[in-house]
Amino acid sequence: MSILIQNATLLTVDPENKIIRNGALLVEQDKIIALGDIDTVKSQTAHPEHTIDARNCFLLPGLVDAHIHTGNTLSRGLIPHDVALADWLGEWMVPFKSVLDQDDGKTSAQLVMLEMIQTGTTCFLDSLLYSRHGLEGVVNAVLESGMRACIAKFVTDSPRLEMKKGAGEEDTLGQAKSFFKRYNGAGDGKIDIWLEPPHLGRSQPVFYQDASALAKELDTGMTIHFMEGPKDREPLQKMGISPGRFAQKVGLLGERRVYAHGVWISDEDIDILAEGKVSIAHCPTTNMKVIDGIAPIPRMIRKNVNVALGCDGFSSNDNVDIFREMRTAPLLHNVVNADPTAISLEDALKMGTINGARALGKANKIGSLEVGKKADLITVEMRRPYTGAERDPLGHVIYSCSGSNVRDVIIDGKIIMLNRQILSLNVDEIHQEVEKRAELVSAKFDARKSS
Repeated sequence: MSILIQNATLLTVDPENKIIRNGALLVEQDKIIALGDIDTVKSQTAHPEHTIDARNCFLLPGLVDAHIHTGNTLSRGLIPHDVALADWLGEWMVPFKSVLDQDDGKTSAQLVMLEMIQTGTTCFLDSLLYSRHGLEGVVNAVLESGMRACIAKFVTDSPRLEMKKGAGEEDTLGQAKSFFKRYNGAGDGKIDIWLEPPHLGRSQPVFYQDASALAKELDTGMTIHFMEGPKDREPLQKMGISPGRFAQKVGLLGERRVYAHGVWISDEDIDILAEGKVSIAHCPTTNMKVIDGIAPIPRMIRKNVNVALGCDGFSSNDNVDIFREMRTAPLLHNVVNADPTAISLEDALKMGTINGARALGKANKIGSLEVGKKADLITVEMRRPYTGAERDPLGHVIYSCSGSNVRDVIIDGKIIMLNRQILSLNVDEIHQEVEKRAELVSAKFDARKSS
């Protein structure tokens, strides 16, 4: 399939951060083969199969969500909004997760993917996937959607609190290895199976070493919730070791190692993360809503830690719009640092695109508009009125646009959404199933809370 997108303002996010006004981009099969001024690009194709007029639109690389919980979607409306992290987890999320089954897991994932596509996310890292919530259903939902995904299979050395009795026995390293062999590389390589051990200090050190060894054996990635709240420090403090040193000791450093949050860490930890080539998935909206704290992101950026963005879960964010996170990150950190340059516009856009791709080990394939890369890209309508958009495209994208401005989505050279109409999924059927599952989950949740 060949696709010509023309009359757009291209924000390439390439190494030079080029912005090309009144430009065009040409896709052949699954790759970008040309981009630049319209006449030059059009000269490389006589009769494209599809032509998209992107007049009054920005053309961006597809957004990357480096930390999301597709299994939490149905918690919307069940959990109060005025709850801090410890109670949010212990008093609310534990009962919620305990009532979910495989059908809930797949339906929840389908809804998240509808929202991600509609808001411009083309690739994501799915966190804390439990066996009992239907891993196969989540994989199939990704395949149906046409998206890219790294699916982090939860692994543990003992059943977790949020699992029903005995269910945690399925979340072993052996089970994860079997799941990897079955699904890694599915969808013509669009699905990667990762591993996710518990928060640091909640399992024996040898288990993290074993999990890391398995990830290296499988040549796959790992993610972990890392110092999200102040209580996360307590197990390590009892051991007399810092988070960074512990991660280093048990072999959790390296590329394709994504640490979610990283709020309660020191400068020494940041140095260790930087040297170890670990990526941080920053979730500013969640951190504010459940009062986690404020991650030292500007210091991480100065130390060359790769920082990506995540929307995290539902009821802790209530949104899967990376545009909102790209806007929230500079607003939050600039004000708390009393520095309007603490996080620049360039930083914010990179965090939602190329940095996310780098975190997932995919920067050579996606995350920027460059010849030879995969054709994962989005068109974004300039919010009316258009005053100033052409003069300041980057500022307009970060501070004026939201996911509702996304018009077209292309993933792997295939048109997934055209003129706001999703082509890969049956939107009405999914919403009907979501309503049905939400009622069932709500009833089970209420019964669990009252027991």
